[in-house]
Amino acid sequence: MAPPSGCRFRTRCWRAQDRCRDEEPTLIDRGTGHPVACHFPEPVPSQPAAVNDTDPSRPLKE
Repeated sequence: MAPPSGCRFRTRCWRAQDRCRDEEPTLIDRGTGHPVACHFPEPVPSQPAAVNDTDPSRPLKE
């Protein structure tokens, strides 16, 4: 079975538009270590998410 034309996720993506049917998006590195191939990627957060090491009783670090 061949993937659909354009973006291969367009048939199950809530953000898909006509452009997604016609053009395959280019894989880009947005500097987060997680490349994306999307015409409408989510904004890159300005700060990393808070982490809680491994102990759930400790407060979150920022």
